[in-house]
Amino acid sequence: MSATQQPWVDEAALASVVRFYWLTRRQRLALTAVAALVLFMSASVLLASTAPLYSYTGGYIEGEISFTWYRLSILGQPVSVPVLDSVVHLSFVLILGPLLASALTLPSAYYSLRGPRVPRAVLEAAVAGLVVAGLTAALFASFTRLVLVEVVHNIPRGATEPTAYGRLVFAESRAGYTPEGIYALRLALYSVPASLALVAAAALLHLYIQRYYEDILDEPPLRGHHS
Repeated sequence: MSATQQPWVDEAALASVVRFYWLTRRQRLALTAVAALVLFMSASVLLASTAPLYSYTGGYIEGEISFTWYRLSILGQPVSVPVLDSVVHLSFVLILGPLLASALTLPSAYYSLRGPRVPRAVLEAAVAGLVVAGLTAALFASFTRLVLVEVVHNIPRGATEPTAYGRLVFAESRAGYTPEGIYALRLALYSVPASLALVAAAALLHLYIQRYYEDILDEPPLRGHHS
């Protein structure tokens, strides 16, 4: 090519590669699998966050505890637990996080199943969705440990009250995890490794996007030459 000749960039082809990413079959399968994990974790966290997880019946204390709400009464009088109040105030993250993660991630799975061409905005949104899903899973594990391991075991199920005629003993309430609470405990065991996997997937996807653009800049689409 002479000094006066310049590469002629195919603007239509360049626009296509800028607007879309081209994924291999293996990459599309991996992206679909990760999106399925996001959907599973999101649905599970939503279910466990809104359902009653621990209950007290009969005797001294009665009520139920969830991440997003709780209802406790001692001898028929409603009571407030400061730690649970704080959890309830922060629990919106366990609702917003799964919804946002699913909304950002699932479109990438949809386009991956359709073919190798995935819109740029969809794949880049998936990076944010994976990060949100990973952080939400880690937060769910922390909430589970705080509420279902520490708080519920420190709430007294019975009491004694001294009187002029001796000690008045209030019968202990029956307490235990609901089926949703047992599920939440089991889910929390997998939430930390799932969180690490989702954040790692986000990092790999971001690295792929970065290298994709570097390859475009190094080798722009050429259609011919002109003088």
